[in-house]
Amino acid sequence: MKNIKKYKDFLHNEGLKLSVTNDVFKLIKGHNSKKYKLFLFSKISSTELNVLMLENSETFVFTDSVVDFETVQLLKKLNVNFVDSSGNMLVTFDGVHISIFHKAPKQKSGFKGPSPLKSAGIKFAFQILKEGQSFLDEFVTECAKTADISVGAVSNLKKVFEEHYINDDGELKKDSLINDFSISYNNLFKPKHAIGEYYCEDLSGLLDDDRVIISGQHAVKSHFKNVSVIPRFGHVYIKREDAGKVILKYKLKKDVKNCNIMIIDLPFNLSTKYAPLLLAYADLLDSDDPRDKELALEVFNELQSQ
Repeated sequence: MKNIKKYKDFLHNEGLKLSVTNDVFKLIKGHNSKKYKLFLFSKISSTELNVLMLENSETFVFTDSVVDFETVQLLKKLNVNFVDSSGNMLVTFDGVHISIFHKAPKQKSGFKGPSPLKSAGIKFAFQILKEGQSFLDEFVTECAKTADISVGAVSNLKKVFEEHYINDDGELKKDSLINDFSISYNNLFKPKHAIGEYYCEDLSGLLDDDRVIISGQHAVKSHFKNVSVIPRFGHVYIKREDAGKVILKYKLKKDVKNCNIMIIDLPFNLSTKYAPLLLAYADLLDSDDPRDKELALEVFNELQSQ
């Protein structure tokens, strides 16, 4: 990473001064100041995004690359402040939001995992991580049926995934695929399938309902009998045609502020009561609760060893 003078100049143009000590970044305007954790990235790809997703403190990123519009949207959702090499920035300071995006890279962006593949790529990635690398060796028609995507999509995805997620030794790049799946699922797929956040007085009764598949904290507790977690919030998956019946039966109240459960339309072929660890991990990453992100780290270590 080159020296930070140019980033300092970009911020100065917006009336902001800065000081940097180790990885602590302080933004100053008049008599007011605010501290952030500073990250210096040569680029912001899925690996860097995963690091930022797991970070609990407020963050600020300097990057030598030019951030594309799709990544800007992800950073905005993650509440990450940044300045790139061309002066594009997102900054939140003292109640003021500065958003500048005026220079997009002209060259085509490279492959970033399932993100540009949208729903089909995310479903395909889920099945590979759930069933293992052997899923790539199954017949196209069988893959399509299992992943619930078209035969044509499977043919294309097999080639793409073998090129980008299989190393020179013929082994699956599991960490990269987990990272790409989690980012893509939470930012591109889940928002389209979220039914809503609710308050439920009888949460244990709802979780026992046969129409409900349990994810998040409760799923982790089921998979890890000795894990030190007391579930506080429920992530559940329900087929959309059953969601209304469940909401009425348990008298759920739409309450974003005091919610204790999030209901999501089931996007994958699942028949187990508890969601796979991979899905529980993605749901924990999407939480604003720092304890969930700490638990996600434990789950990630387990996923790596499987």
